Amino acid sequence: MEKALKECVSYFKNNRGYDKIFQQMREKWISYGKISGNIIVNNPTSEEREAVKKFLGIVSDTKKIKFKMADFEKALKESKFNSIELINLLEEYFQEKIIYQKEEKKLIEEERIRFFENIRVKLKIESIYNKEIEKLLDTIILEKSYLFKYGEDNSEIEKMIFLSLKAVHYLSNLDEKVKIAILGAKIAKSPHYFDRGSAAGNFLIYLLYLLFDIEVTKGAENILEVYYRANIEVDSVSNYVACFGIRLYTKSGEHGAYREFIKNSEEYLVTLSNLSKIVKADSDNKRVFIVENQMVFSYLCECFKDKSISILCTSGQLKTAALILIDMLCKAGCKIYYSGDFDPEGIEIAEKLIQRDKNIVPWCFSKENYKISISENIISDERLKKLDKIENTYFKELIEEIKIEKKAGYQELLLDKMVKDIEEICI
Repeated sequence: MEKALKECVSYFKNNRGYDKIFQQMREKWISYGKISGNIIVNNPTSEEREAVKKFLGIVSDTKKIKFKMADFEKALKESKFNSIELINLLEEYFQEKIIYQKEEKKLIEEERIRFFENIRVKLKIESIYNKEIEKLLDTIILEKSYLFKYGEDNSEIEKMIFLSLKAVHYLSNLDEKVKIAILGAKIAKSPHYFDRGSAAGNFLIYLLYLLFDIEVTKGAENILEVYYRANIEVDSVSNYVACFGIRLYTKSGEHGAYREFIKNSEEYLVTLSNLSKIVKADSDNKRVFIVENQMVFSYLCECFKDKSISILCTSGQLKTAALILIDMLCKAGCKIYYSGDFDPEGIEIAEKLIQRDKNIVPWCFSKENYKISISENIISDERLKKLDKIENTYFKELIEEIKIEKKAGYQELLLDKMVKDIEEICI
């Protein structure tokens, strides 16, 4: 039987006139899972016409060869190769297992399920499978099941998913900060395994976004935030926020150094490193004013020396230190007033921040204030398109005005207005 099959394959392969015919029969079998449909060869060569005439007894014209796939099987059964099944001939001809399309999809799904279940079993064996890890794994299956590649070696992908989930479990039970290199050495026996930019490093960041329910972005500050919240040590010195009148507390009580700054009506910087020991932040009157511009911050601090006023300066983009501190203030029940520049980027920051907590409200973002603060700096059409993504209706009138004027507005021109607002709210 084996000898006859090889002889049959040799017969058809040695004649190029059968190439297109066999290719089409393979495709028909994949589509239908049986002998079905017509075989059509358009504009056949003389070699192809001679081939069908010799084997099937069909005389064709120069425009088209057409016959049923069943006709080929019938001719095969009437030849000296009558013991050979057509599917066996096709598989030997193409040197592959030919699988019906629906059957292949079923096999892929079954293998994919086995792949992820194998990871689940390993997690359970190492006693790191809890509700948190289960939820993350189920999300991976739904959102990133493409990580599994059918018919390929998935061992490295399996290892990455398993070790990344193991790292999340380890971090969730950690009481102190750990360097990313130490985490890699501890979990994967490789200091660089979870480096940012590596496949495993990026996947761990994705899991941490899911864990803390933070929007998945490529922004460096968001990555630093998830690192910080996961107890992964980050660059904690260059990441800071400027403060005035904000009281900070450790487990043992109010932090003495910052208390002295407040006593002397002085501004001070709080870094991520400082915040690692802070458990609470608060304001004497439960009102905190946030500005984007450093000059504006300095001016307001000077205006309210010896007053119980609390002010923060973000210096542009919201750094992780600022976000952590703002979250602490919201947790303490403080109302946060945020003011930024009148440009697409400033409004984007404002919207993201007020979405963070119900205690955070926009401040000075009115159409009237924009008209006071408007400058000669033109906003490009490309930047203006960013305004179309703003969904909060609070900014609707302001956005319409900015699109008309196409100019940026700056906080420096609203200093008197800001001072008056703070006095009315707090004094």
